[in-house]
Amino acid sequence: MPITERRFSLEIDCWPGPELSPNSRCHWRVKQRATRTFRQRVWALAYDAALPGMGEAKIRITYIVPDRRQRDPDNFLAMFKSGIDGLVDAGVLAADSAEYLTILPVQFEYRKGVKAIRVDFLR
Repeated sequence: MPITERRFSLEIDCWPGPELSPNSRCHWRVKQRATRTFRQRVWALAYDAALPGMGEAKIRITYIVPDRRQRDPDNFLAMFKSGIDGLVDAGVLAADSAEYLTILPVQFEYRKGVKAIRVDFLR
């Protein structure tokens, strides 16, 4: 079996708010509210999907983008940090430390008019 075979995936119907971008210069309380909101959203979606818990995990984050503009993958990975925390809260991931989690480079997939995120959990 190839090491990157998909076991299951979770599609998130929204992106993190712009306040979660490393380039954002918003007030800390605004960022904290956006972090909590996105983390709880990902937790709820993962919980409702009844995803199985994983010990060591490898994930690939794919942003589904509404246009073909160039994007910075590093910023989009940093924006998803609270989403990873939501997956840990839901029990899907054991922890977000390097001992338990490997994150593959962020990918982008074009779908006209759609903004979503797909997290693939790999073997």
